[in-house]
Amino acid sequence: MNLNEVTLNDDNTFTVYGKKLKITNTHCFDDFGKTLDTITLEDGTEVYSYDEGGSWTTHFYGGEDY
Repeated sequence: MNLNEVTLNDDNTFTVYGKKLKITNTHCFDDFGKTLDTITLEDGTEVYSYDEGGSWTTHFYGGEDY
């Protein structure tokens, strides 16, 4: 899986592995200098940013990974 296959488009949609999807929900978390932005898309896919929207991935890093 290529983690670079998630792109935020100019019209505030995401292209995930070639499929253009609308945003249905957002959640932002900031604690002790670490951030996590979670975007839920219309097909249920969640994409994550660990650098305040600089890049996006479908891989969730949790616990010790983060």
